[in-house]
Amino acid sequence: MKASITYLIVSVIIGTTTYAQNFQTINSSSINYYISSSQEYVLASRIDSVELQGSDSVFYSFKTMRDNPALSQNDPCKFYLGDSWLGPKIEIKSNGQNIFYNKDMEPIVIETQAAVDDTFLVYHNTLGDSIWGTVSNEVLLNVFGETDVVRIIDLFANYNLPFANPRIVISESNGFIEMYPPYSFPNIYGGASSVTYDNDYPEGFDGNYHLVGINDQGLTKPRVMDVYNHEIGDLYQFYSSHTYPDGSFEETFFERKIINKFFWQPDSMIYFVQDNSETTFYPANNGQSVVTSTGGSITQVGYYNVDEWHRPGLPEEFDGINGWNTLFVNECGDIQETHRQQPITVSSTDGCASIDNALPSYLTSNINGIGELDTVGEAQMGTEFFAAEVSFYNKNNGIYTCGSQQFLQIENTVEKEFEFGVFPNPTSGDVYFDLEDEINNAEVTVVDDIGRIVKSLNMKMQNKQYLDLNDVDAGLYTIIVRSDDGVFQQRLLKH
Repeated sequence: MKASITYLIVSVIIGTTTYAQNFQTINSSSINYYISSSQEYVLASRIDSVELQGSDSVFYSFKTMRDNPALSQNDPCKFYLGDSWLGPKIEIKSNGQNIFYNKDMEPIVIETQAAVDDTFLVYHNTLGDSIWGTVSNEVLLNVFGETDVVRIIDLFANYNLPFANPRIVISESNGFIEMYPPYSFPNIYGGASSVTYDNDYPEGFDGNYHLVGINDQGLTKPRVMDVYNHEIGDLYQFYSSHTYPDGSFEETFFERKIINKFFWQPDSMIYFVQDNSETTFYPANNGQSVVTSTGGSITQVGYYNVDEWHRPGLPEEFDGINGWNTLFVNECGDIQETHRQQPITVSSTDGCASIDNALPSYLTSNINGIGELDTVGEAQMGTEFFAAEVSFYNKNNGIYTCGSQQFLQIENTVEKEFEFGVFPNPTSGDVYFDLEDEINNAEVTVVDDIGRIVKSLNMKMQNKQYLDLNDVDAGLYTIIVRSDDGVFQQRLLKH
C-alpha cells in the first residue's frame, strides 16, 4: 500500500508587485533542504567557512564524495573528497552578483539586484553555449509562517536546455526557493558518488529543486525522536538473508510489536516490544530446507539523546569518518535516510579516497516515524553476504500501512487454528493431531524454544494421528506441519 505525501512548500498570498530589496541565493546562517520536484531526492545546504576578499565574500560548502569518470575503478584517485552540489565556492559581490562555479570552474552568475523585465547572462562556455535569465515576476510568499519576497528568473538559451522547468527563484530572506545544482550546471545533476554503485538518486531527473525545510522547520534531517517515534500497537516486519561461502543461505522474517512505551528523563525513550521470527535454511546441496521459529518474547529497548541527529552529516555530506548520507522519500511516501559506510581514508594533500574493499560495506536506512528496529541494510565480508529491509508496517490506528504482510506463519496460525490442533496440551508423552482433512506428504518438525530441531519426519496425517514425544525433554516446543495445503504451527508444552 503506497501512502501519499504532500509538502506545503510556500504559498502565494499576493500577486505581481515590484520591490527594491536586495535578494540572496544562499543563507549562510541556516541549513536549507531542497527536494526534487518528483518529491524523491533531498539536498541540503550548509556553509562551513567564509573568506573575505575586499568588499566581497566567498562561501564554501561542506564536502562530499565524487568520482572521476575518466579513471578506472582501480585507480587510486578514482574517488576523492570533492565539492558539494553547490559547487567549489560562491562569490557574493557588493554589486549584487552571486557567482557560483560548476565542477569545471565555469562561472554561473545570478544578478540579485536585477529588476523585473531585466535580462542578464547567466552562463557562457568556450563552445558558444549561452544561457540568459529574465526576471519575470516578484511575489510575496509565506515561507514556513514568515512572509518573504521572491524573484522569479526564467532561463532561456541559444540551444535546447535539458531542464523540464527552466527557472530559478530567489528570495529576500531565505536564499533559493527553486534552483538547479550549480555543480553540474548546465547539465542535470547525477548525485554524489556511491562507491558501491548503489545510488538512490532518481536517474535522469531534469527538474529543479524546491525549498522544503529550514533548520528544524518542514522536511529536515531525522533526529532520534523522529526515527524512533513508535506508538503502542505499532507492528513492524523485516526480511533478511544471509548467504554463506559454501553457497547455502537462509531467509529470516522478523516481526516486532510495540507493547508499551515511556519516557525516561528528558532525553530517553523506553519501549517494551514483543518479537516473533521465522528462519528457513537452504543447504548448498539442495537438501531439505529447515525452518526454525521463535516467538512471544518481550524485551526492553531504549533510545537516547532523542534531540540529536540520528546519523552524522547532511544529505550528500561526507561525515569525515567513513561515509555520507542521502535523504529521500521512499515508495511508501515516508522520509528515509540512507547512510553509506565503507572503510575510507582521505588524503589531506590531494583529497583522494582509499577504499578498503576487503572489509564489509554497509547500507543502513532509517525511516522517519517508522524507525530502525532491526539491522537494516547490506554487508559483505569475503563471500558471505548479508541483507535486510523493512518489509511491512502497520501503525496502531490500522490506517497507516505499507508493504505486504505475506510471511511469518506464526501470525497466520491464528486464522488457521481450526485446521490443525495438538492434544493433549500440555502433554507428558504422546500427542495426537486434530485435523478437519487428511494431509498427504506432510513434513512434521518439532522445534525447541531456542530454535533447535528435536524431531523431524514425513508422514501421511489423518485425524487422531499420534506423534510419540516420550523421548523429548520437558520444555516449550513448536510443532510445524508443512504440506501442499500450507504451513501450520502449534505451540506445545511438554512436562
